[in-house]
Amino acid sequence: MGLFWLVDQQGKVLRCEEVWHLPGVAVSEFDGASRGFTFTAGVGLPGRVWASGAPAWIADVTRDDNFPRTPIAAKEGLHGACGFPIRFRRDILGVIEFFSPQIRQPDEALLAMMNAIGSQIGQFIERKRAEEARRESEARKAAILETALDSIITIDQEGRITEFNPAAEQIFGYRRAEALGREIAELIIPPSMRESHRRGLRITSPPAKAPSSAGGSRSPPDAWTRPSSQSSWPSRVFPGMAHRLSRVISATSRSGGGPRRRGPTWRRRDPRRSTRSCCSRIRLRCCQGR
Repeated sequence: MGLFWLVDQQGKVLRCEEVWHLPGVAVSEFDGASRGFTFTAGVGLPGRVWASGAPAWIADVTRDDNFPRTPIAAKEGLHGACGFPIRFRRDILGVIEFFSPQIRQPDEALLAMMNAIGSQIGQFIERKRAEEARRESEARKAAILETALDSIITIDQEGRITEFNPAAEQIFGYRRAEALGREIAELIIPPSMRESHRRGLRITSPPAKAPSSAGGSRSPPDAWTRPSSQSSWPSRVFPGMAHRLSRVISATSRSGGGPRRRGPTWRRRDPRRSTRSCCSRIRLRCCQGR
């Protein structure tokens, strides 16, 4: 018979999460009682393992002074028991204990093997938790992108679009499938501004190591040339801290673009939320090296 106990970090107790045994073994009372128990550190076999962080062996639980389930174990013929921690790095995630109807003396080799298995199970549990957290994070991000009234476009360090939300589709007239993987400069930046945009994007990338004898470091330009055509986007570049560039692009035309997380994020206000329907603003925040 085996039982899996999980650490409740809020309550600071061990709670029984799962019980298994061979078919036909009559341990229903011990099963039910164990599911209703909680153990603090040092109490019972699970609590001892949790407190010490090491495997433990009890030759006969019916003769052990620190085994609160002794009456039920004796009634259902359980005697030998051992337990080992489920560990991830320095943290104890839980405890697994096993019971036998026979009185068994400690087996050090078996305890060492169980301790190693506990570390492997701990890594598996933590990996599953990380996967679940990532799925929840992706679901939250997807919900934000889908329902945002602002157009959101994410680009990678090469300037290629990695995310394009529904608001961006409506504002810029491209389907997400069309936009993904394309360079944002070719898709929504006016031709007269593309090279300036690419230079600005290179400035936001982590600087390459260079000999210090070159003297000084390159600074971003004060401003880009303002095009005379009203169909283009006047823009200005403001130098910021290392690897950070914030620029505001004012637009008089209804063309543009939107994001994904691993690169700079473009945000354009939906004209419906502005008091000036003929003019919108786009903000680009480049935060490299985070």
